[in-house]
Amino acid sequence: MGKITKIEIQKYHKDRVSIFLDDVYAFSLFLETAMKHCLKKGIDIDENQKVQLLHESDSRIALDQAVKYLKDTMKTKQQMIEYVKKHGYDDNIIDYVVQKLEEYHYLDDEMYTQKYIKTYLGKVGKRKIEYDLMKKGIDKHLIEKYLSLEEVSTDQVVHLIEKKIGNNDLDQKMKEKIFRYLIGKGFSYEEIKKGMAHYQTGEEDESWD
Repeated sequence: MGKITKIEIQKYHKDRVSIFLDDVYAFSLFLETAMKHCLKKGIDIDENQKVQLLHESDSRIALDQAVKYLKDTMKTKQQMIEYVKKHGYDDNIIDYVVQKLEEYHYLDDEMYTQKYIKTYLGKVGKRKIEYDLMKKGIDKHLIEKYLSLEEVSTDQVVHLIEKKIGNNDLDQKMKEKIFRYLIGKGFSYEEIKKGMAHYQTGEEDESWD
């Protein structure tokens, strides 16, 4: 038990206050939390109340940090969980943050998957996209669902072949180099074969060899 003897706005965090109990610094709170509970000098705070206030305050601070993390690009649910956990918050606060962000539609793995595929398919192949999305925590069935609706265009593969060849001759060594390059980008053998055929002759049934 302690009595609040001072509430001070922090110098470098104007949205937070330092709480002093019996003239000794005890803990800090989000300003809004302190105002919501009408904290002021002379009020007694027991350990139970302190724990509840800190949990409420930390939840709000964590949510604010999470929203700032989303400022530039969308994130997956797993990425957000890892971000909040990295800042030392417990599972209850992590669950609160994720729930609120999903409620506000700031986190939406299905929308993320669709946009990611639209953005990167053709620059890389389906295998690479599936691998990258699974690393970001997207469910495999969700990835397969939206990848099945899209196809890599031969023109996109041709464009990558042209960039890779540059001013070099298309000899067997270069073909093998292009093959390894495109396989590494997640394209299938058939997609590479069609792309090379178009690059060479404009036909899709040209042999790779």
